Amino acid sequence: MQIQRYSPSFKAQWDAFISTSRNGTFLFRRDFMDYHADRFRDHSLIFSDEKGWVAVLPANEVRTEDTDGGEAVFHSHQGLTYGGFVLAPRVGTGCLMALFDMTRSYLHDAGFKLWRYKQVPYIYHRQPAEDDEYALWRIGAQLSVCNIATAIDLRSPLQAPMEERRGRGKRRAARLGYGVRRLTNPDELGRYWPVIEENLRSCHDTRPVHSCQEMQLLMRRFPENIKVWVADARPAAPERHDGEDRHDMQPLQGCGATESGIIVVFEADAVAHSQYPHATEQGKKDGVMDLLFLHVLEEYKKERPSLRYFDFGISNEQGGRFLNEGLQAQKEGFGAHGVAYRQWSIPV
Repeated sequence: MQIQRYSPSFKAQWDAFISTSRNGTFLFRRDFMDYHADRFRDHSLIFSDEKGWVAVLPANEVRTEDTDGGEAVFHSHQGLTYGGFVLAPRVGTGCLMALFDMTRSYLHDAGFKLWRYKQVPYIYHRQPAEDDEYALWRIGAQLSVCNIATAIDLRSPLQAPMEERRGRGKRRAARLGYGVRRLTNPDELGRYWPVIEENLRSCHDTRPVHSCQEMQLLMRRFPENIKVWVADARPAAPERHDGEDRHDMQPLQGCGATESGIIVVFEADAVAHSQYPHATEQGKKDGVMDLLFLHVLEEYKKERPSLRYFDFGISNEQGGRFLNEGLQAQKEGFGAHGVAYRQWSIPV
């Protein structure tokens, strides 16, 4: 078996391998990985034998004096939600264990001291592919990050019942005149992105991982995989049932209206993964997120029978050590349950 570093000349072959792998998704295609190539120094690896490619490892390197005591660190991959070995269908557990040994030797020779490894959560597997968890245990890897996401198995007859307040929120938003639609023009995203930025700034003192321009670029590159859903209050909305007339709809700076919400969904084979579910303050009070999520879930059940899971994303900070219990409870209120997103530290 041989190991070599990825170069752009392998792009077509890399993408073809991802599409037929046991556990690859469109996030591993080069047009997705390379949109932020200016922020991450790519060090992806390719493994092959006499029959062809065996596995690929999307990765980047960090070599700075102030990182991990000055040691060079190999990451798989900091710019992706999940990562790890992407495997050909013919790869078994013994072969994967050999891949770990080969990679550690390669990283040692290249001057790395630490390998940070992300796993692909099981719901994204086309075939079972948790061989790496066994191999990680065997080599003494340390679990360094464990985030908990929530997902609904849309095919299971054992789905947890949805909380009544989720339905009440949806009905309230509909009664107040909100309408849901999918953005098909990436240029429209600029009207809603400030909602995400303001929520993350005010609630978490952080910023979106993607800029608006980056997300627009990805929407154009992957129109079949990246969907954006928004909800707006219609101008001709009825009076509120709490006795207050709807306030005048004065647009926020750069935003569509004072009442709006947004969800970005990444579709990867049998999984739809929700990202950036945010609403304006008035939109939250009006139940707009309940309306959005329930509308999107119904759309997927009706239009995408091949879809199995809807992943609401993680509810953690500080590498999983802090759980936002209110956010987790909101997601569980739709009938979702936990899926672990794990990262490991491997001394080289």
